[in-house]
Amino acid sequence: MSGALTLHEPMHKPIEFGIVREGMLADMVIVDHNPLQNFKVLYANGTIRLNDKTGKVERVGGITWTIKDGIAYDAKKLAADLQQMVEKQKKERAGRRTTTAGQ
Repeated sequence: MSGALTLHEPMHKPIEFGIVREGMLADMVIVDHNPLQNFKVLYANGTIRLNDKTGKVERVGGITWTIKDGIAYDAKKLAADLQQMVEKQKKERAGRRTTTAGQ
């Protein structure tokens, strides 16, 4: 609440964002680990760490959900969709280069 007040008081406007409450604008990410212990869990794909119990390296964290304008999106699905779009564009552009180079 203090952050929201700091942002809105100088403008003499009612609080529109900066707090999590029904009717307020909110863009958030949801992760399954504590980012205060390791900010790298906020990376889209998380980060790697050594599991002290098993002695193995594992990937932890990563954004689970993205909430934009009150709509929740599955972050892993968004990342997979984006990867497919990138691969499609790479193939299309590679095809165009081959065609124009052969002319």
